[in-house]
Amino acid sequence: MSFWRNNTRFSYTIFAVSYIALSALILAVSYRIFLIYELREIYPELRLGIFSLIRQSAPTDIALAFTLSIPIIFIIFLENKIHRRIIITSVLILLISYGTLLAGSLLFVTIFESPFQTSFFGQSLGTFQNAMVTSTISELTLIPFRKSIPILALTFFTALGFAFLKKISEKKIGRFFLWSTITTFFAFILVGALSPNKPTGGGKKIKFEFSTIFTNPLSELSAHFFRKDPSTHTLEKDETSFVSVKTKKVSPLSRYNTDSPFNRRFFPRIPFERGMHYNIVFYFLESTSAQYRNLQYKGQDVMPNLKKVWKHGFAAERHYAQFPLSINTFYTVLTSAYQYPDKNFLPCSQPQIPLTTIYETLKEAGFYNAIFHGSSLDNFCRRDFLRNRQVDVQLGFTELDHKEFPPIDPTWQADDRVMVKPFINFMKQKTKHPKFAVVLPISPHHPYLVPEEKFNITKTELLQNTGRKEQYWLQYINSLYFSDYVFGEFMAALEKNNLLKNTVVFVFADHGEAFYQHSGNYLHSLFIYEENVHVPFAILNPQIFSKGIRYDGISRMVDIAPTALDILGIKPPKHYQGISLLSAHREQYALLHAQWADDIIGIIDGQTKYTYRVNDSFEELFNIKEDPYEKNNLANEDRTTANKYRSLVLKGRHASQNFYRAVYKGNLK
Repeated sequence: MSFWRNNTRFSYTIFAVSYIALSALILAVSYRIFLIYELREIYPELRLGIFSLIRQSAPTDIALAFTLSIPIIFIIFLENKIHRRIIITSVLILLISYGTLLAGSLLFVTIFESPFQTSFFGQSLGTFQNAMVTSTISELTLIPFRKSIPILALTFFTALGFAFLKKISEKKIGRFFLWSTITTFFAFILVGALSPNKPTGGGKKIKFEFSTIFTNPLSELSAHFFRKDPSTHTLEKDETSFVSVKTKKVSPLSRYNTDSPFNRRFFPRIPFERGMHYNIVFYFLESTSAQYRNLQYKGQDVMPNLKKVWKHGFAAERHYAQFPLSINTFYTVLTSAYQYPDKNFLPCSQPQIPLTTIYETLKEAGFYNAIFHGSSLDNFCRRDFLRNRQVDVQLGFTELDHKEFPPIDPTWQADDRVMVKPFINFMKQKTKHPKFAVVLPISPHHPYLVPEEKFNITKTELLQNTGRKEQYWLQYINSLYFSDYVFGEFMAALEKNNLLKNTVVFVFADHGEAFYQHSGNYLHSLFIYEENVHVPFAILNPQIFSKGIRYDGISRMVDIAPTALDILGIKPPKHYQGISLLSAHREQYALLHAQWADDIIGIIDGQTKYTYRVNDSFEELFNIKEDPYEKNNLANEDRTTANKYRSLVLKGRHASQNFYRAVYKGNLK
C-alpha cells in the first residue's frame, strides 16, 4: 500500500489501464444487449440468451478492450505532464471512437443487415465509412428508451470512474474528462429516451437494426441455429471430391461446358440484324425475386411497368444469379466469369484482376461507356474494380445532383429518379459513338425506404400493430413499387427522346430477396433457394423483339455479356464462361453458390435443383416443377439423381478453382 501511495504515476497508470479496458468491455457488452433484442425481433424462433451471445463474442471483445488500454501504460515512463496529458487524451479519444464505431456499425446493418463482413472493413467502403460517423447521432434518435438501459449503467460507471480519476490526477484535466464524458453520455441517453420507436410515414426515418463489424452474428446464428440437421441424410463428407473429378484436358480459361447432360433440348438462333448500330443498357433491379414480378397488393400490380414490357421482349422465365449478392452479380455480369469459390469477393480482394470486362471490349469497338448508381460507387469496391476499365462517365451518390430529388437517406441512398436526366444526357452525347451504360438503382434495398408518401401503398397496414416480419414485407412492397416506377421513368425517357429503337435494354435483378420462406432465410445472401437466386430477366427492343419471345430454358448472369456482344456482332473474350442466349445452343444448367454462414453450392438443371453444403455434406434435391417452394427434399429418396448432380456441382467448383489458378498462374490463394 505504501508503494501505491508513494508512486502516484504507477497507481494512476494501473487505474487508467483497468478503467479504459472495463469501459471498452462494457461498451461491447451493452452493444450485445442491444443486438439480442433485435435478433429476437428478426428471428422470433431463435433460442439464444444474452449471456450466450456475450460468451460467443467474449474473446474478441476482451482483446479489443485491452488493446485500447495498452497505450496508457506509457504514462508510467513519462515525466513530462504535457506528454501524459497527450496520451490520456489520445486514449480517451480512442475509447470514444470505439464506442462510436460500435454505434456507427448499426448503420451498416440498417443497410446490410446480414451481409456485412469484417474483411470489408478498412477497404474501399467509401461513403459507408463516412456514414458510420456522420449518421450516428441522427440514427441514435431512433433507439427507444428500453434500449438505453445499458447506456445508463455505462454512464453511471463512467461518472464514478472519472470522479476517482479526478482525485488522483491533475484537477483541470480530471474536471474536463469528468464533465465532458457525463455531458456526452447524458445527451446520448436523452436523445434515445425522447425519440420515437417507429418510423414516420413516407419512409424518411428508419427503424434501426443492430450488428457488429467484428463478427457477423446474423450469418453465424443462421449457420448454427437455422441449418437443417445433417443427420437426416446418409452422405459422409468427402474432401477428396474436389480433386478426384476427371476433366478433359482443355485450357482452364476456356468456357466451362455447362450443356445439360440430362436435358437435350436445343434452342435455335434468333434471326435479326446484328451490328454495332445499337446502344446497350444493363439495368440492374435491386433485390427482386422472380416470384414478385407479378405480385399484387389489394388487386394493384406492384410492378406494372416491368409487367408491361415483359410482353414485348425476350423474357427469360428461369434466370438465375450465380451468387446472391450485388457485388458478385456485378462482377459476373461484367466479366462473364463465376465468383472464385469462397467469400473473398474479387472486386475487393483483387480489383485489378486481369479479366477483360465488357467495358474494355466495347471501348475497343468504339463505344462511349458509363455507369450510374443510386448509392456510392465506392461501396463494395466498385470504383476500385472499374479503375482502368475504360468507363468514361461514372456517376454515383456523391457525383449526382440531388436538388430535384433529395436523397432518401442523406448518407447512402439516392432517390433513383435522380439518375434519369444524367442518363439521357449521356445517351445524347458523342452522337458518332454507340453507348454502353450500366444503371444500378438502389431501391428496393433493405431497409426498404421510399421517398414520398404516394409510394407508400401499404400505409394503412403499416400503421397497424404488426410484427417485425410483417412490417418488413409491407415496407418491401412499397420500395418494390417505387423501384418499378423508376424503371418506368427510364423507359419512358428513352422513348420520349427517340432513343428506344436503337437501344437494347437488358433488365434483370442482381439477386432475389427472402422473407422467411425457409427457416432463417431473410434478405438474400445466406442461401440459394429460389427466393434468393431466381430473378426476372428480359431483353427489350421494339425492333428485335417486336412480337415478344418466351425463353423457358435456364439462363444465367454469365450469359448476359456474351448475349450483348452477339447482338453487336462482336466476338467475346476467350475467358467468357457464358453463352449467347440469342444464338444456337444446347440447354444449359446454372451453377449456384452462397457463402456467408455456410459454404453452399448447387445446380439448377431443367426442373431439378440440387444443393450441397460443403461444411458437412448436407444435400437437398428438389423437383422445381412439382415443388416450386422447395419443401420436399428428395435427396434420400433418389440417391442416384443426387449422386449425379453432386458429381456435376463439385466438378464445376473444381473447374472454377482451376480457372482462377490459370488467371493468376498459380498465385491466387
